[in-house]
Amino acid sequence: MNPEEIIQQTQKLLSLDEDLRKIIQNDEGREPLQVAQELALALQKKPEMTRKLEELSRNLTYQHKNGTRVLNPIFEGALAERLSIDGDIPEMRGGPLMEGMKPAVPVKTSSRNLLEVGFMLERASEEVQGLLLETQPLEETALSLFDGIEGYRRGQLPALREVVPPAPLQLLSLSPVRKRELVWKALASTQGRRSLLQPIMEGVKERLPHLTYEKNPPEEAPVVSWTLQAFGPEDLDTDFALIEVVISSLSRQIPEGATHFSLRATNSISDRIFGWILFYWEAR
Repeated sequence: MNPEEIIQQTQKLLSLDEDLRKIIQNDEGREPLQVAQELALALQKKPEMTRKLEELSRNLTYQHKNGTRVLNPIFEGALAERLSIDGDIPEMRGGPLMEGMKPAVPVKTSSRNLLEVGFMLERASEEVQGLLLETQPLEETALSLFDGIEGYRRGQLPALREVVPPAPLQLLSLSPVRKRELVWKALASTQGRRSLLQPIMEGVKERLPHLTYEKNPPEEAPVVSWTLQAFGPEDLDTDFALIEVVISSLSRQIPEGATHFSLRATNSISDRIFGWILFYWEAR
């Protein structure tokens, strides 16, 4: 089981319990420490859930010969791989953004143009970085306690950010190399694939209007997928309508009788496999 699968299974396991799901969703905007404390207290009353989480956690750590448990080097390597593409992993970061790191911010968009989405991702990152620099304290102790800004806080999944899309002339003026870099960012980065869930969902509904979209699929819902293996910007064609291909492929794979669907991005960054999974099921 690779690290991405462990994280996904942990998130799925927690989301299956209504009490734990409400704590993690944090609709009230509580501080991360408070959420962690509430989660710990809730787990004390759920021994079976705690046992399952402990089984998953053993894959993330191993016991050193001196007796202490340390981070599994495979997981550590996977984090480094993701950072090399994403720039930051705010939901897994316990301190302030380190020097040289760039915010990884998903965008709210309906665009199916990877170049346009990549441009918006960079714009969102620059906006958030500017806001962080404006608001973060200079004193070292206070900086260590600084958890970010609304929608981009350490220990939390970043919120989709609304940004102004680029003008057509801005995209036309980019060099071929720059275009490939932005297309790569939209496809390969975790937040890029999150941003593209909305346009893919809209495209599937256009082709299959009888389907109803729901955020959380049933536990045993069957899946179909579309994936691509690419190792860098040079592997991508900036003029190829890739998202249209994804929408068409996923739509064709959904069998007759399905009434609902849900989407997830795949996160096999260490294998350089990128894409999306579609869950489908029939209303009961």
